[in-house]
Amino acid sequence: MIRIKKVDKYFNRFRKNQIHVINKTDLEFEATGLVALLGPSGCGKTTLLNVIGGLDKVDRGAIYLKNKKLTRFSDNAIDNLRNLYIGYVFQDYHLIDDLTVFDNVALALRMVGIKDKEELKSRVNYALQAVGLYRYRNRYTDMLSGGERQRVAIARAIVKDPMIIIADEPTGNLDSRNTIEVMKIIKAISKYKLVIMVTHERALADFYASRIIEIRDGKVISDQINNHEDELDYRIDQKIYLRDIPYQMQSRIGNLFVKYYSDSYQSADLTIVMKNNNLYILGSEKQRIENVGKNSIVELIDDHYRKITKEDADEEFDMEKAKKKHYRLKYRSIFNPLTVFVSGIKKILNYSNLRKILLLAFFVSAMLITYSLSSIVATYDYKDSYFVTVNKEYLIYRGDLTVEEYISLIDNPLIKDIVIGETGYYFDFPLDNYYQSQNQIYMIKTSLTSIEVLDVSTLVFGREPKNDHEIVIDRLVITDFERDNWGAAKQAGWINEVDFIGRVLNHQIVGDLTIVGICDQGSPSVYLDKSLYVNLLSNDTKSYSDYEQKIYDYKYAKDMTLKKGHWPENDYEVIVN
Repeated sequence: MIRIKKVDKYFNRFRKNQIHVINKTDLEFEATGLVALLGPSGCGKTTLLNVIGGLDKVDRGAIYLKNKKLTRFSDNAIDNLRNLYIGYVFQDYHLIDDLTVFDNVALALRMVGIKDKEELKSRVNYALQAVGLYRYRNRYTDMLSGGERQRVAIARAIVKDPMIIIADEPTGNLDSRNTIEVMKIIKAISKYKLVIMVTHERALADFYASRIIEIRDGKVISDQINNHEDELDYRIDQKIYLRDIPYQMQSRIGNLFVKYYSDSYQSADLTIVMKNNNLYILGSEKQRIENVGKNSIVELIDDHYRKITKEDADEEFDMEKAKKKHYRLKYRSIFNPLTVFVSGIKKILNYSNLRKILLLAFFVSAMLITYSLSSIVATYDYKDSYFVTVNKEYLIYRGDLTVEEYISLIDNPLIKDIVIGETGYYFDFPLDNYYQSQNQIYMIKTSLTSIEVLDVSTLVFGREPKNDHEIVIDRLVITDFERDNWGAAKQAGWINEVDFIGRVLNHQIVGDLTIVGICDQGSPSVYLDKSLYVNLLSNDTKSYSDYEQKIYDYKYAKDMTLKKGHWPENDYEVIVN
């Protein structure tokens, strides 16, 4: 079944405090039987158990399970084999307290792919009957005693009918009564399965184990078949055998018949009161009164103590009886976000009303705190769209420039363009999608930018301009327009950014400019032909004493007649009205 060949395992390897916890160990285990690993604390018993069960890796050597070399497998493959073929009983139970006894045991079946409700019910109920906990199947495990929790852990290990049961000190946290109950179950399982158990109690190993392996300092110092005695001298603390108590006395006082037992010759000062069919007993300050009744863990036995025999320890267990169908087992994870969510909801539904109200209050408080913090953080989240009014690539120069200074800047290769004056500009934007809105005109504010500055890779809709009356606008222009005129724009049919393609911006000097593209350069800019761009920038208004003079490109003026002189031919030549 299992072969361990020349296995070495170290803790803190290659350090000063290195421990050789498994030292060149060779072992073979048959398919059935109860094998007990004995030895002092720290000798390597639990580590050897974990290595066999695939919970620990070896540093050297090989482990074979049914002729499969486990030490060659990946961690995931070893996990699969362990879940399919090995049942683990831990000293500390490792139960899920939020689940019932039934669900804790059924978990092991669901992990190997068994989902049929009838099959689950049959196998789980049989396993719980075997450990004496069927009546507690719907109880949550955090309501059980230590012995009951350990029996649930055993039921979980055996319910999937594994080939091997590994038990790490299964009676370590139990009292004497529960120790015997658990050992009876483990012994019954070992008739059909291989059980490897670590224990510190030699008396239990001598009586129950079919083979005893003793370990010291990581080495196997003894490995022998156990021809155990027919009886186990193991006294259960909760059982008091009356006939073995040396001092006994019986007395009748009127209607009161008293039996007195004592393990030493000492006096007792008792006051006994019978009232309304209730018996009240008062002892002295040094004497503790303990009720012994139906629900007491203490049992009074009117007999002599006798050792446990083979017949007392003999119980029947066969998981095959509970199987309705035979499944091809396959390990699968049963926990995912949905199952965790459902488990959480079930747990909340089981809360008392007060706890539900408190939970709701905490949830609402958390929402308010989250909203408050996000609002505070949002005040520090400055977006360009909130304050940028010109192209971000512009350098704004406040002051006068000489011709020489202007020429030196133009010749600088780091400077793409120079703008004299402000670049902010308003265009008329007609909302004429519908008959009712044909006379509605809104102003769109932009920053004039030469088409030469446009990065074509930032186009999100449309195309590049092909003539001097086609333009590209930045989507930030649309954002500003929607923010300032959202109601009117929405009603006039301006729903999406792409709706702006093909629409026009009006200007009284240069005429209609058709939007052919929308870019995303993060500046509220309109990108247009350089000549139009210069003409619009120069079309500012300067006040003189008695008249106003407008400067613009004569090429785009309508109905202009030259009265005298000639049209401009060179730089720094103009015509005037």
